[in-house]
Amino acid sequence: MAAPQQLRPLTFYGRVPKGTTNVDICKELVKRFSPNELKCVQDFGAGRFEVTFATKAAVERFLDQSVVKVRNEEVKFEYRGVRVKTVRVLSYPADASDSALLNGLAAYGKVLGVDYEHVPDFKTVLTGNRRVRLEMARPVPNLLPVGSRIVQCEYDGVVRLCRKCFFPGHHAADCKVPQCERCAEFGHARCEALCKRCGEDHALSACKVTSGAAEGQEAPSKGPEGSPLPETEPVSAEAPGGGEQGTRPEKEAPGAEGLPGVKRTAATDSDSESTQSTVQGSTVGETSLFSSSCPYCGLGTCDGDCSPLSDRVYSSTHEDSFSDEEAQGKRPWRLNPRLLKDEEAAKDVAGLLCRSLLGGQDLGGSEWDAVKASVAECFREWGKRRAREERAEIKIVSDAILLLSKPLSGGPGVTAALTSLRKELRVLLQRRWDRLRATARAEQWEMEAWCSRNVLRRHLARKRAVMTSLTDPTTGNLVETQDGVLELARQFYKNLYAKPPSSPYSFPFVKSYEQVDICDSPLVEEELLAALKSMKRNRSPGSDGLTVEFYVKFWKVLGKPFTTLVNRLLREGTLSATQREGLITLLCKDESRRTDLRAWRPITLLNCDYKLIAKCLSVRLTPVLSTVLGPYQACCVPGRSCQLHGFAIRDLIEWANARNLSGILCSFDQEKAFDVISHRYLFKVLREAGFSGQFISMVRVLYSRPSSAVVIQYRISEPFDVGRGVRQGDPLSPALYVLAFEPLLQRLSSDNSIGRFPLPPGSPPVALFAYADDLSIVVPDEATVCTVLDVMEGYCSASGARINRSKSVVMYLNSAPSSPRPVHGLPVQQRLRILGFHFEPDGLTTENWRLAKQKLTDRIQEISALGCPLTARVTIIRSLLFSFLTYVASVMPVATRTKLVLEGLLFRFLWSGSSMYVARPVIKLPRNKGGLGIPDLGIVATALHLRWTRVALESDMLLTRSFASFFLSTRLRLFSPEAFSNSVPRAGTPSPFYAGAASTLARLRDANPGIELDSLELHDLVDLLTPDLPAHCVRYDLSRHSPNWKLITASFLDAKRATFMYRMARGCLPITFRPFTKIPTRGKCPFCGSREDLVHIFSQCALPAALLQRIASLYSHPGVPFETVRFLNPLPAQAVNQYVLLLVECSYQVWVARCAAVFDGRRPGLHEVLAKVRKEIWFVLHRERQRLGVKKFLETWHRPAVIFSESGGQITITF
Repeated sequence: MAAPQQLRPLTFYGRVPKGTTNVDICKELVKRFSPNELKCVQDFGAGRFEVTFATKAAVERFLDQSVVKVRNEEVKFEYRGVRVKTVRVLSYPADASDSALLNGLAAYGKVLGVDYEHVPDFKTVLTGNRRVRLEMARPVPNLLPVGSRIVQCEYDGVVRLCRKCFFPGHHAADCKVPQCERCAEFGHARCEALCKRCGEDHALSACKVTSGAAEGQEAPSKGPEGSPLPETEPVSAEAPGGGEQGTRPEKEAPGAEGLPGVKRTAATDSDSESTQSTVQGSTVGETSLFSSSCPYCGLGTCDGDCSPLSDRVYSSTHEDSFSDEEAQGKRPWRLNPRLLKDEEAAKDVAGLLCRSLLGGQDLGGSEWDAVKASVAECFREWGKRRAREERAEIKIVSDAILLLSKPLSGGPGVTAALTSLRKELRVLLQRRWDRLRATARAEQWEMEAWCSRNVLRRHLARKRAVMTSLTDPTTGNLVETQDGVLELARQFYKNLYAKPPSSPYSFPFVKSYEQVDICDSPLVEEELLAALKSMKRNRSPGSDGLTVEFYVKFWKVLGKPFTTLVNRLLREGTLSATQREGLITLLCKDESRRTDLRAWRPITLLNCDYKLIAKCLSVRLTPVLSTVLGPYQACCVPGRSCQLHGFAIRDLIEWANARNLSGILCSFDQEKAFDVISHRYLFKVLREAGFSGQFISMVRVLYSRPSSAVVIQYRISEPFDVGRGVRQGDPLSPALYVLAFEPLLQRLSSDNSIGRFPLPPGSPPVALFAYADDLSIVVPDEATVCTVLDVMEGYCSASGARINRSKSVVMYLNSAPSSPRPVHGLPVQQRLRILGFHFEPDGLTTENWRLAKQKLTDRIQEISALGCPLTARVTIIRSLLFSFLTYVASVMPVATRTKLVLEGLLFRFLWSGSSMYVARPVIKLPRNKGGLGIPDLGIVATALHLRWTRVALESDMLLTRSFASFFLSTRLRLFSPEAFSNSVPRAGTPSPFYAGAASTLARLRDANPGIELDSLELHDLVDLLTPDLPAHCVRYDLSRHSPNWKLITASFLDAKRATFMYRMARGCLPITFRPFTKIPTRGKCPFCGSREDLVHIFSQCALPAALLQRIASLYSHPGVPFETVRFLNPLPAQAVNQYVLLLVECSYQVWVARCAAVFDGRRPGLHEVLAKVRKEIWFVLHRERQRLGVKKFLETWHRPAVIFSESGGQITITF
């Protein structure tokens, strides 16, 4: 077999007329190109020529018109390389996954990267358009199918397709291609094919699978996550296929006994790999250009994001997929968390661990790595096995449906068999869809828990975290290929982390104590278990792919052997090979410099077994840092925070302005501070700080021969040694860095050559503020700035650190620079950003609130595209958006006008920009009183001022405490009577900030005489400060129903139904309309014609009355009125969940039926509504069993059994 032709990106090939020479070709080419752009024109005989250019720019120009006129004949030259094109993708939603788009484009060539267009002059606002760089092997059409969408692609030379028939050569307005009346495909007029969606004998246009589009209308019925299910008739009371995942027993298709080819047996590997069954020329499970179903899940709402059940790489739904596996390179692997819940897989892995770890042999590092590799391989095999079983099961059912759908000598059991098999296929597809969505965390997005801060931030930062191109620092050229970007990043970090030469300079650590009382004994199992429980779940693992959840699951087997292994490795002085490995992922810090590697922050993903050891040492080290470190460092020390530094700088500027003291506030920046610290210097500081040799040796083991590799777009570079720096991602790194930084702070505070800025009594000698590597200092004059820089240069020479002079800035207080270019050489600004706060010579500026508002507006624009329901938006406001405001509010007051503007943004987001259906004071009530628990910004700011003032007075940060005591003046008695003294100078009157905090405390103590601030949490303090409801809002207080209100918004309800129940309880469902007179008018009931209101819709009309009568009969109630929450208390505790689920689902389906009657003119009957209620309840129960496990599910839901029964893994609805 001939070897494939090598790609030659600068060469073209063509056949020219006989007698043509290379001189003739050159004469024609120099008319368009300079001689320097031509490299070679080679004659291969028989009129065959190759033209090679010298630059890529010339190639691109020749590609646009590669026709050369030679001897009066036009000759077309063919490109010998692969042309790199930038495809502009339009009409693809901004929040849709890029993986589906890249998978679609991968069929036309190798995808090099994707970038996003921004609105001009608004760098943070996306237009939704993508620019995908592609080594195009064949032309991409202008209409590209991506999942259930058709996206538009534009580039030079695009192949235009007809939007109607998808054939080239004409426009949709001129399309004359016939379309089939039955299958809706183009190219023929009529056929007898079955429906491609449900397999029944009817036209595709008559299928009811995707009918109904009105909002609030559920036709067809939907699954638990709102995805459409192929349905031909209502689901019966018993829904099949609800068992746990695993191998299904052999059985025959119901009602198909005796028919050939429908016996269901376990499929072989070869059968399971092929999941397509052909009938009448069409392929089941195949996605064509005209098909809207996903080849994996069979549904049309996944956008092509589905992938088979298997162990996955990082964020499997967002990875780039390419057709050539070798071109992908080495890719990271991550354990699929769903396999940990698979009983068979977990039992197999537990047995493997028992055989490997409990065999009596003493484990070493290499043996431990072999055990982890065996576990990973076992999980991979189980993932493949489950995927094969799932595909085979769907194939068997679909084959049986196709066989029974053929014209046969009918029998009485064929119709029943088809009905049963179609239901089972629907359940299998839905079960697979649910699992795929769970893999992509989509269940968390539908439930209220999905809005956790970390999950949402990762989602919003996903597009910004893609590195597609880099600038080569040596040549200045832009590198855009994946291999080139990966290698460039590897070389950059290899040089950055290279071991520095030994430094002759010394920067000693000065002890002010006798010794450090730190535990240096061997680690114990309880200590490792406590560290494991404190580690966050659902985090990216290291190179071995084993997550924290794995160690939690198998700790009973791993605990003792792992503890023995760790102590042995610490004694021997080296970790195993995988424990020393790290994967560097990059996060962009500056969007304007995405091509500059220095604008990316390296985060090292370390293996969980390494992080367990580091976490234990960090737990031992943290309590002694308050003794070792001085009062200037706020990072890693318990009881200190960056807000307290914000307090001190704010008060210092106010102190200087009140006394007209001149000074210079300096803010110093270090370049790659964590990454360049010298290991030799670090361990020298640990020895000088008084740590025991045993503890230092433990730390030294963690930094013995570490290595790292760079991960970009799920591709791993070759590893390299790490000879310097503390890795960001290591639990021990922050504590080690602040210890290495402490000698500089000691020198700055004790060096007598550094001028002192006047401070209040009780303050430390120097106004110095440090948080990790962020350093700020206030000095009296420019000469002192030069002295500080000299001291920092000495520290850099000893430790390997680097001062970034271009980002180190100064601000003058009550003075001006001596010249336009001061002697210190640092930039002079009138506004400094320190620890997230913006300061001006007058103090904290209102720019803080303006920037907070801008950041809040930008984030709301990003989140609004997600289409979250009401309850999810509430969680987003409380967990994410409010954090932008509370950080600033903790240090500076918020004006009333500013408060109203910011809250207006939040409430417009809450109600999706529409009218506010419920008064703001009611929305701010706690959830147990019928509100949504959205805090009041003014009250939260007041509570934060009071709380942080108390913390400042009790802090060991001397400068913050002295300023707080000074500016509280006589009000100090309210906070700390024993600390007040008339012999110490104080401010004449309290500053506005502290006066407000003192008056708040006085008001609280008047209302609650025995109150203790130390015992109150922040939310309790906010509740005490919250005033009573206004008179016009008292009627909305639902606290009389406590705790029943919490049950109405129970955790097992999805966000859509929780939102519906809240709006129903608040009376703000849209049942009125406003004609041109703008007078609200109530309509008539579409079922009975009576006057329509909420009570009538949900209790008095015939449809809800029949449903409520069924509910009342189940629970032996004489009747269920509109305020049904009053009847929850008499029920058994474990029947309340069933009652709430039944009540909510019935009410929701009644509302859906009402909307269908109003907007679509179709009035669903009682049996149709009951069928939907049964199906939705079955899906909720099935999801709860998967989430809780069988045992806990039965304890929570099944005793007593009222609306369903469970046996043999099957859930049967009895309602």
